[in-house]
Amino acid sequence: MTTAAQIEDLNCSSLTPGCVLDVETRARHYHMEFVGDDKFRISGHPLYCPDPVLAEIQGSVTRRGEFMPAVIGCGMRLLFLGLGGKVVATSEVTAIRMARAAGDRRPPPRPGSAGQG
Repeated sequence: MTTAAQIEDLNCSSLTPGCVLDVETRARHYHMEFVGDDKFRISGHPLYCPDPVLAEIQGSVTRRGEFMPAVIGCGMRLLFLGLGGKVVATSEVTAIRMARAAGDRRPPPRPGSAGQG
C-alpha cells in the first residue's frame, strides 16, 4: 500500500464528492468525507464530532488573522459549522492527506497503517 501524499492547502471547490481527507491539527486528528457544497461528514473532536456529523467548512484563518474562504491549509486554523450551527475553530493544521479519492471503493487506510501489508 502506498502512503497518501501530503497536501499543503486545498480549496474545497476543487474536491469531488466522495473524497476523504485526514486532517491533523496540533491537538486532533479529523477524518473528513466531502459530500459537496462545502459540506463534509467530519469526526475527530471528542465534544463536537466524536462520530461523523454533517458540517459546513467555512474556511481557514491564517496566523495573521486573514480569512481564507473554503480553504483548508497547513499552518492555518480550520473553521467549520457543526451541529446546531456552532462555529468550531481547530488548532493549527499540521498535515492534510487525501485518504481516498472520489470513486475509489477501497476503504481508507487506518491512521498508522500506511506502508504496511
